[in-house]
Amino acid sequence: MRISKRTFIQSMKLIWAEQIKFEQWYDKLESCVGCIDKVIERSSIDPMINMLEIICGDTNKLISLYIFDANWGNEPCCLKDRNGNKLPFCAIEDLYNALEQPCSCRLELSLNGC
Repeated sequence: MRISKRTFIQSMKLIWAEQIKFEQWYDKLESCVGCIDKVIERSSIDPMINMLEIICGDTNKLISLYIFDANWGNEPCCLKDRNGNKLPFCAIEDLYNALEQPCSCRLELSLNGC
């Protein structure tokens, strides 16, 4: 990994804060003007996520999976490595640990978590 755990966690928290701000802004704008799909396409957290994925060498897009599919760790899920071993995926620290051990992981959504 190219950045420290502390810096990674700080970066993820900044992205999360921006996502909340964007969502609040989207809600207000949509209530005023209706459909805002084009606005969302051009103003989102995607560039920040893409940059962090490049810095971390995240070719498996685990950061995007954590943010969007696992809903910032709020969805009960875990990763499975290529041997079928389950890896926790409920906290930013879990994401960092998965990124430190590059492997072909896949996300498994589960009602019971890991």
